[in-house]
Amino acid sequence: EMDLSVSLFEVQVTLGQSLHNAIAQIKASEMRYFYGVFYFPMHEEIMTAAFNGGVMGNQDFVWTFSDGLAEIRSGGYTTELDSPLAKTVNGIGILTMDIPPNELYNEAVDAFHEDVELQEYFRSRVTDPDLLDGFDMTGTFPLFFALLHYDAVMSLGLAACEAETALFDAKEFYETLKHLDFEGASGRVQFDNNTGTRSAGIRFGIYNIVANNVPNEEGLITFTSTLSTTVDFARVHNEVLELEPFIFNPGTSEVPISLPEITMQENKLASGTQIVAWTVSGFIILWSLWWAWWTWKYRKKAIVRASQPFFLFMLLAGTVIMASAIIPLSFQEPMSPRAL
Repeated sequence: EMDLSVSLFEVQVTLGQSLHNAIAQIKASEMRYFYGVFYFPMHEEIMTAAFNGGVMGNQDFVWTFSDGLAEIRSGGYTTELDSPLAKTVNGIGILTMDIPPNELYNEAVDAFHEDVELQEYFRSRVTDPDLLDGFDMTGTFPLFFALLHYDAVMSLGLAACEAETALFDAKEFYETLKHLDFEGASGRVQFDNNTGTRSAGIRFGIYNIVANNVPNEEGLITFTSTLSTTVDFARVHNEVLELEPFIFNPGTSEVPISLPEITMQENKLASGTQIVAWTVSGFIILWSLWWAWWTWKYRKKAIVRASQPFFLFMLLAGTVIMASAIIPLSFQEPMSPRAL
């Protein structure tokens, strides 16, 4: 378990003033590590504004983003050398699910792409033809999201088949779903019995995006995307594996501090103030001692006896203690152990 504190900085879809307010809040928070959730190509306006606001594109701030920036993670992203985007994209991390390709699934998808009869059968089983508007039956190489969708549908089907009653209700269906355990297209599919979330077969990866500062003929630079760290979530324990050192902005693998360096504000007393305090303290002590001598000398006088000498000595002892307290209160660091 880790003691973490999370703050949320919201930006409206329309950006504008909300973007500048969020940047100001980020800067005022004095936090150093941030996780951004927005999508391509919104990143251009957001990152440029963040760079101008001083919260991105330098060694003081570390940014990791969601897979909404998959276009950058997949490679081939280019921008102008020394532009705000070149400086902000360099050294970032992109967190995404790292699910390896499934050859059997890919073969089945390829077979579907080539089987016209199977495609027609698929169309005939869809009750609403409008759902297929713009649907490409030839397709491309499936992303890992397709593997997750496939396993989600199979989980629902298996839970329905394994329910104890044919006319099951939502609660029974949910309880059956939580006890599923099978090998899916995306890996082992297993659910936490308490939360219902998937507890096995989930692996996340952090991709490190580093700029290649050698521009091409058009004056553009490219970025390399390297899988730096993987995290395997399992029911018993999680496994974190560092594959490659993470390169931060401006190009080192040294982990930046998580909070700004602490500046010591000693707020010491001025030497003149100390001298005045000691002088006043000494004057009060000497003056109290003089009055103590005077009270002792004239203790048999009627006016002194009426004021009760013992009570007067108590008052004078109090003034001496009060004045003496000024001396230790004036001590300041650094001090020698002997003085303390």
